[in-house]
Amino acid sequence: MKTIAFFIPFYYFGGVERVTDTVTAELVRRNACKVVLISPHYDQMSRMRAEAVGYDFVPLEIAPDQRITSRQTSLNVAKILRQKNIDVLVMAVNALGYLDEMRETVGRSLTLMYHIHGMPLWEVTAKIDFGRMMARKKSRWAYWKWSLLKGSKERFFQVYTKRYVKMYRHVYDSVDRMLVLCDSYCEELSKILNIPVESEEFKVRSAYNPMDLTEFKVAAATVKRKEVVYVGRLSYDDKRVDRLIRIWGRVEKQYPDWRLKIVGDGNEYSSLKSMALDMGLEHIEFCGYSENPEVHYATASILCLTSSHEGWGMVLAEAMASGVVPMAFDCSLGVRELLGSGRGVLVRPFDEEEYARQLSALMESEDDRARYRALYPEYVERFSVSEVAKNWMRILDI
Repeated sequence: MKTIAFFIPFYYFGGVERVTDTVTAELVRRNACKVVLISPHYDQMSRMRAEAVGYDFVPLEIAPDQRITSRQTSLNVAKILRQKNIDVLVMAVNALGYLDEMRETVGRSLTLMYHIHGMPLWEVTAKIDFGRMMARKKSRWAYWKWSLLKGSKERFFQVYTKRYVKMYRHVYDSVDRMLVLCDSYCEELSKILNIPVESEEFKVRSAYNPMDLTEFKVAAATVKRKEVVYVGRLSYDDKRVDRLIRIWGRVEKQYPDWRLKIVGDGNEYSSLKSMALDMGLEHIEFCGYSENPEVHYATASILCLTSSHEGWGMVLAEAMASGVVPMAFDCSLGVRELLGSGRGVLVRPFDEEEYARQLSALMESEDDRARYRALYPEYVERFSVSEVAKNWMRILDI
């Protein structure tokens, strides 16, 4: 039986952790392999959760100022891999550095995999968004200065893109597999790395994020109300819920029997509530964070995302599984793959007027919503824990 190790830099309770835990629990349930979790950053609650999932949890000792990509970190990981007789190491989110030396240090056959949990080159978008956010917090002048000096470097010369393409190529040459969230991202990485998908040397494979469909199927069977819902983090630089509130301002008076529910929390919570109040919106409800979003999916008819970028948009798949029609800006290949082929409403980025028009059309037509819903039961089965676990077993060769 193979022993698989997952390396997660920050093991708390985010999306990466939930996805990895769900896959691991199913592999353990099937007795398909032994599973080890290696992480330098965690808390006691997350460690207890890891042990309940079925991991052999191994804390990674690193100095406070030690980088994940440092040589010492890789040597520390190699020591664990050797002690635990690891056959496959899956690195989530961030790839370790010095991979060739780490492989040599382990001194036995070792398969290395890098699992990208966002869209390819997500690091470029994250770097730009973080820089923009920090500049905006300082002052309007700092924001304009950043836009002219830093933002223009990427806009005109693709400085960050070139840097991360080089990093991706280095990692690609050092690992046995790269994993992405969907088939569209396989094709995108093919272009980034300049390696044809059909080539024998192409190492990229897709692995969907899994969902436990049980509760969502219950939500799909309920009678839907005239509700539009947003589910997710309330943050400016990626989710841009302010766009949704402006869009709602365009349609609310036309549909006084409809309601918008904002389910989530984040640093924009107060400013978004103030924005809705200043606009005089009456049919909007801020529900806060929910551990059980299926409660809100159960009554909603439409889910709206207005993000600037989404690696996958798990809530779009959750909505479909719950019989809720999703719509979003066409902001990534992942979103396009989910909502394409008539499964949802894709809107040209970032045209709020067009979004409002298409939202109105969807609110008007129960027949259209029913037509969308009829497509979902068969489609979402590919995201079931069972199907995703089978794919992982093929990828891990277990």
